[in-house]
Amino acid sequence: MSNFALVIQLFLQLTVILATCRIVTILGRRYLGQTDVVCEMIAGVMLGPSLLGLIAPDFQQWLFPKLPIITSLGDKIPNPSMSILYAISQIWLVIYMFLIGLEFNTKLLKHHIKSATLLSAAGIITPFILGAIASFWFYHNGDFFSPKVTPWSAALYLGASMTITAFPMLARILYERGLAQTRFGTLALGAASVDDGVAWCLLAIVLASVKNSVSIAILAIGGGICYVLFAIFLGQPLLRAFTRMTKRDAGVNRQTLTLMLIILMFCAWFTDVTGIYTIFAAFVL
Repeated sequence: MSNFALVIQLFLQLTVILATCRIVTILGRRYLGQTDVVCEMIAGVMLGPSLLGLIAPDFQQWLFPKLPIITSLGDKIPNPSMSILYAISQIWLVIYMFLIGLEFNTKLLKHHIKSATLLSAAGIITPFILGAIASFWFYHNGDFFSPKVTPWSAALYLGASMTITAFPMLARILYERGLAQTRFGTLALGAASVDDGVAWCLLAIVLASVKNSVSIAILAIGGGICYVLFAIFLGQPLLRAFTRMTKRDAGVNRQTLTLMLIILMFCAWFTDVTGIYTIFAAFVL
């Protein structure tokens, strides 16, 4: 598939996605009282194999191709269409979580650090224990895990997976309801960010145990800790330059915006390389 054909398909995909999201959002808000993000998630399910793929599988495969491309020589190569759509979605997700972080009230969180710690611990321990217990049943019933996976690795994996929150969805719901800057919203966002960071570190430990490579866990945990410490002790003083630049220019000009995007993309790259999801980097930054 040529670059030109990929661009044409991408424009059509974005048209269908945006139109469907808008229609479902209007109907969902008016008749069901749902938030935009819930309606958009429903729209995604509708366009996926669960509904559109069930009703019109050929059209769904043509619009969102996942099957490989067969060349004139009979070779099979991956279809890059969905990869491009995924990459674009990740860029906008990083920018969105950065904007959510900009409105995060750290001063309010400092005054309720005990409540935030208890909330975060409960959000990690409870689902982790329930997931670990459930893993033993899944391990002995069905083909959920490969034979080389030990019961304890399965327990650690499922427990860690259950602790991962829908952080972007939570942030969007709180923002749409006007709760992002309240005590409740601040505690929820703070606890969710910590939960996600810990969960990704736990998953790195699982991957390290399965692949017998301690470096995977060290890279994820060490990289995450270094990133947070750098952001708190060095990042905050350095990034105050943006405040001075914005006051000097009476707003955010192109140079300031470009420099901020460079830093944001670099932080997203760094955490992705270490094994921690990019939304964590964007929110912390």
